[in-house]
Amino acid sequence: MNNIVEKIREKEIFKLKYYCCEMHVNHALDMYIAETKDFPILDKLSEEEKLSTKCDYCEKDAEYIVSRK
Repeated sequence: MNNIVEKIREKEIFKLKYYCCEMHVNHALDMYIAETKDFPILDKLSEEEKLSTKCDYCEKDAEYIVSRK
């Protein structure tokens, strides 16, 4: 049973992503580390992605994604 729970948890962590604006980058990094106990990757969104993506913490356009590659 524990193996199943661990595998589900690993998949959830792999899918975990935070979209954030300039102001919330540090918060998104902190949240990712707290959730996964792993080092995050910070990438700048492409111009196309910026047009349709909002910050997870406010209504501004997201500029970055914090995730695992």
